[in-house]
Amino acid sequence: MKLFKTILAAFMALVLGVQAQNERILIPGVIIKPNSEFTNVYLLGSDKANVYYVQNPRQVNIQAERLVGVANVYIMEPPEFREAMALFEGRKYQQALTKFGEVKQKYDKFKLMPNNHFTLSGYYELECHRKLMDLDALAKSLKDFIWDPIKRADYLQQIEVYKFWDAARSKNWRRLDLMAKEWKKKRVPISIRAQIAYTHGMALEGMKQEQDALTAYATAMTADFGKSEVIVRQAALNSLRMFAARDEVKTAMQLWGTDDEDKTTDGYLALLEANGLARLYESAGLGAGVKLPAEYAKFLKFTPKEQEAAPKE
Repeated sequence: MKLFKTILAAFMALVLGVQAQNERILIPGVIIKPNSEFTNVYLLGSDKANVYYVQNPRQVNIQAERLVGVANVYIMEPPEFREAMALFEGRKYQQALTKFGEVKQKYDKFKLMPNNHFTLSGYYELECHRKLMDLDALAKSLKDFIWDPIKRADYLQQIEVYKFWDAARSKNWRRLDLMAKEWKKKRVPISIRAQIAYTHGMALEGMKQEQDALTAYATAMTADFGKSEVIVRQAALNSLRMFAARDEVKTAMQLWGTDDEDKTTDGYLALLEANGLARLYESAGLGAGVKLPAEYAKFLKFTPKEQEAAPKE
């Protein structure tokens, strides 16, 4: 058996060596032993048993290190992955999605290594689908996603939270409602809290619990205002859509400024909420660059006189 493993390792090194001569895809990295000794190397890839590397870019002979004798392998960030992350952080999710796909294709040989950039690119592809609210694509990509190489706890928790989005995709409102109530007791990062609140709002709206849905959307808007821009925008638009659909709000709009206007009705109070949210969308940047749709911009006309800005002298 030992001889077989030795031959297999040599064969894999030979294969990688031939490929390296043709493509020579190297990533600087560090192999760390259990005794904390480390070696700076240029990584070529790995299989389940070995990591393959050279000690300098000109070296022809491929070396193999058995993973059982390695505490960790640190992989330097490839420039292509850095470019993809810049697009992602710049909220250019469609472009980032394409770039992460290119990174996966180039660094396929590294996909079995811990926290490798093939798998990390796959993770950020999932995040791009989520940010684009393409839940069908998210569900499809999740089926093929192998998350074992990911070791970061925050990434693993996000992967777990995708089940909320899948329940929203399938409109399984009861299941989503139960999950949201269960996770309410957990301490989670604000970005996760925003996702749970938003999807819970969808579930409550689907179950015709409109006031609770508005409360959940309000939580989604405020939980992670700075970074969860897609959720903030969509929660605001969903809330405005719900206000616009209410008959009592339509009545309050018709009676605005007339002798029949009644400021104590539920419709009038809801209209003020819609007006305040529409103004906040415009002034606080809830849309993150997306203009307030015309069907909701109409709410801007219903600002009480006492809240209107004083004219400049």
